[in-house]
Amino acid sequence: MKQCCFLFIVLIIVIFPISTCLKYSKSTITGKVTDHVSGKPIPNAIVHERSHGKLRVRTDAQGNFRLEGIYSEEHNIYVSARGYRLTVKNSPNDARKEKDGYVLNFMLDPADNIRKK
Repeated sequence: MKQCCFLFIVLIIVIFPISTCLKYSKSTITGKVTDHVSGKPIPNAIVHERSHGKLRVRTDAQGNFRLEGIYSEEHNIYVSARGYRLTVKNSPNDARKEKDGYVLNFMLDPADNIRKK
């Protein structure tokens, strides 16, 4: 009986920290932001995550982005660009898992009530 209790305690001491570390390990989210109508990339769109450290990046000329240091648990990724509606996706639920992190692509809808100058 003592061996069973000892083994149980050792498993809890070893497994709990490992599972906690895996849950809160940092990963990378990459993706592309495109126009939903034309399919063209959207440069300078803002991609951000608000819950941990308020990470924020801009897309490059081809609409690509890379968010590094994202915690692996569930969180929302927001994308905004001038002339487009704010779009939110959930990671990891909406993302595709890959070797180096997650891939999360966005197709933004043009805003209906944008006043052109």
